[in-house]
Amino acid sequence: MSKETPQQDGPQGRTEGGSGKPDLHAHDDPVKLGISITKCEEYFSPSGVGFTDFTAKIYKCQGTGWVECDVEAQITFMLYYVSNLAGFCMNGGREDAFAPDLWFSKDENGTDEWKYPLDNSTAAPNSDECEKKILGMDNEPGHFHYQWIQTKGVKNEATVTVRSEDYGAWGWIETTAPGCLPLPPREDKDSPVPCPPGSGCCTAAGPVPGQIAYVRDGAPKLKQWKSLTGVIMANWVKIPRDGNNNNIPDNDNMARWDSGNDGQSGAERDIDQLPAGMGDGDGFTVFEEYRGFVREDGSQSWYHVRTDPNKKTVFVYLPKNDKYFADLKDLVDSPIAFFTRTGLEIYKITEKYNKNGSHKFVKIHDDNSNVELNFNRDWARGKPKLEDCSQSAIWLRGNPEMPKGWFGFACSARKANPALTKAGREKAGDLFDPPSQDEGTPGTPGLKTHCCINVKLCKSDIKHPDRLNQVVAHELGHAVNFQHHGEGGVHAHSDGMLGCWRGLLTSGDEDCVMHYDTVSSNIKWWCEPDSKTVKDVLDTQHHAVYYPNTVGPGGTGIPVQDWSGFQHDPNVGVRDSGRLKGVPLDMHAYSNDGPGTTYCSAQAGTGDNNEDGKNNRATLGGCRGYLKVKDWT
Repeated sequence: MSKETPQQDGPQGRTEGGSGKPDLHAHDDPVKLGISITKCEEYFSPSGVGFTDFTAKIYKCQGTGWVECDVEAQITFMLYYVSNLAGFCMNGGREDAFAPDLWFSKDENGTDEWKYPLDNSTAAPNSDECEKKILGMDNEPGHFHYQWIQTKGVKNEATVTVRSEDYGAWGWIETTAPGCLPLPPREDKDSPVPCPPGSGCCTAAGPVPGQIAYVRDGAPKLKQWKSLTGVIMANWVKIPRDGNNNNIPDNDNMARWDSGNDGQSGAERDIDQLPAGMGDGDGFTVFEEYRGFVREDGSQSWYHVRTDPNKKTVFVYLPKNDKYFADLKDLVDSPIAFFTRTGLEIYKITEKYNKNGSHKFVKIHDDNSNVELNFNRDWARGKPKLEDCSQSAIWLRGNPEMPKGWFGFACSARKANPALTKAGREKAGDLFDPPSQDEGTPGTPGLKTHCCINVKLCKSDIKHPDRLNQVVAHELGHAVNFQHHGEGGVHAHSDGMLGCWRGLLTSGDEDCVMHYDTVSSNIKWWCEPDSKTVKDVLDTQHHAVYYPNTVGPGGTGIPVQDWSGFQHDPNVGVRDSGRLKGVPLDMHAYSNDGPGTTYCSAQAGTGDNNEDGKNNRATLGGCRGYLKVKDWT
């Protein structure tokens, strides 16, 4: 940004006796003149198409203070240290555009009384760098981001409009006039000029020690920032009002983001505590939540939202071209959706990033490995490397190809692409294996980014109209680190019914969506040996044990772990022994419990899992305690 001072005409006062010259010597001493600008409007917060006014006025020193006068001069306004963030919010606008976020608009200020610089090197034309529309609002066609503006004639007072083109914009504005000292800013245009402390009043405003401006270090695309200390002059005005210099407005409307978060270190905090789970934060810094995101309402109208810095936020990507969009869209952020019962702040996005278009709300990587959400992350992003703080949306898909009888599944994007053909999935091999903790993608979710729903099968369960809602909540639950209540341990009884060892898939709270209900799993019993441990049973009886991702006795031959910690290889001496011969089992029958409707807070079993003093306590229950929406700390 150029800081070259424009050429100006000298100050002129109203003439006495038609001399044609200003009378600045009404007394023996010269008249001391100064110019003051108003502070930024108290409740101004930048937006994609925002405006705020500043008024400059010339004063003269009289006695011990500055008073109004009729002296006129050519008045100039200049912007300094203006942010040039990518796009216009965290997921809106072009990620490769870095025009200044604050500027003097020709459309608003006109050309009758104002002149603009001939050198447009600091201004970006709309055709190259700016959006034609921002959330449905027309952007000025072919505009330039002028960083200074000057009256064509002389004035005692002038008001100028500053335009913002980013929800996180910041910068400084100054006014000057020839022969005028720089004065401290006024509260508004009707307020008097404040006296600098200890100055005797009629002095110029000097530098303010310790103030910091943030500027880019190198080319904009490097996205590196440095701070400058001790360079802010007391006559400069911050846009927006920002006494603690975190580039977030100080007004009451912004208190959630501003309070207690001073400077860059405060802006980089990730402090969301609610809902509680495995650590605080949601992957978005205080400044990023303030700068905000594009989201849509139920009618698919797009608008901007500043997300809650104290409440963990997740976004679900549900593309409009999905065949089952209509079946799924109300089960994301609707009040009737079970997933909302996590207590998370949940938003839906239905359009992907399009570099040359106006709607650019989620960026899908070429290999589908990530559904990137905060692709316009920049200043106060929380970590030095951009790639370390990429945050993902959860990709919800309707009815992809999946094994027969599956209601849905969730998988890590790094494991495999759910859109692969059957042959491609078989080649990938591990698509349906639960990924380990270190195989999650960056950001949301903790483990998985793709949730695939067999909509047809869910809707075919006419006895349980909540089945689709439950399955969506179940798979999205995996995306925020909720686990099944237990894994493995399914076995056959002599009557052909399936049972599950205590503490496994069907255990725990029966109203939890992560619990396998008996209708969907076809499991009729939960069992525990009366006199022997599961290890003893498997050692002596070689009972056929069924595990997830195995087919019948023998399974895959991969050693798996049951609830007791015993390693059992299904290929070793396996036979279907029916009820364990010689080993009494305490069996507890399930009634036809349907799908759950919420997420559990404890491991204790409820309903049929709490019978005759025996409790089928979940091994991994208490789902809410596992909640996590980012991978880093």
